[in-house]
Amino acid sequence: MRYPLCAAASIFASLALSVTGTLVGAFFGLQIGQAGAEHERRNRQMAEQSRQRAEEVARMALAHLPPDTAKEVLTASQERPRESPNKSVQPKAELYEVLGNHR
Repeated sequence: MRYPLCAAASIFASLALSVTGTLVGAFFGLQIGQAGAEHERRNRQMAEQSRQRAEEVARMALAHLPPDTAKEVLTASQERPRESPNKSVQPKAELYEVLGNHR
């Protein structure tokens, strides 16, 4: 071998760079993963707060209806099947029938 010192130096440099690259990649991968998990946690928390607020508004609205009508609305809403959360919420015809006289 003509330059044994250069060969040893290149092996050492490639080893050091591969280890450094692996550690840096792992560090940034963990950072990105943790940021994504935090973002999802905040989204779930906001969705839960929105759901609680919607329930509160629905209860307040039902409080302004006559008791019999409020019971009919609650019964109609409990009888209908649950839909996936990604579908847009459309008022149901039976709910309009119940509320028909009270709008």
